[in-house]
Amino acid sequence: MSIIKEFGTRLRAIREHNNLSQKALVDAINKTLGLNLRRNTVSNYENGISYPSIEVLRAIVTILDTSTDYLLAIENRNDSGVKKSLTERIELTFSELEIWRRNIEWLLELREKAFGEDPQVEAYLDNIDKAINPYSDITLGKETVTMTDRLKLADSASSLKNNIIKDFDELFREYFLDVQYPSKVKKKFAPPSNVTSML
Repeated sequence: MSIIKEFGTRLRAIREHNNLSQKALVDAINKTLGLNLRRNTVSNYENGISYPSIEVLRAIVTILDTSTDYLLAIENRNDSGVKKSLTERIELTFSELEIWRRNIEWLLELREKAFGEDPQVEAYLDNIDKAINPYSDITLGKETVTMTDRLKLADSASSLKNNIIKDFDELFREYFLDVQYPSKVKKKFAPPSNVTSML
């Protein structure tokens, strides 16, 4: 099968999987790109009569939440499998990040018992939450998170996890491992900057 025919077959399959008519897809492309494609454009793509420009192809990929690799027959599976795998990885990362966040909060509660409240502590925890929140959107099953966003989050997951662990280590060393703790610990909280540097 030629690549144009294969493209048409896959486009039809993924369009129908998304419960979109040919007209609805043309309308979505026109709206996304500000074009005025004719009603039979998608029919022509699916029947191998014509093929889209790169700009239109990118719009199709975004609208149908798939990949160019799938549509151009470079890979043999649809993105639903990839999406599921990415979501599972991100959910696992979110669970780990939540554990480390709770560990940090525990350390800071102990610090507060020794030195009293400090507004910087709350601001620091808010920044950690800000860094973790994009992962929780996926965990809560929000379908508005695009495949591109999922890929970015999966790519940055290990850096964020490493940085939150570094923050924990710095706090633990400062408050529990330093033998000169009584004289050295500052009463004013100076937050670690590993996580906040990623914001």
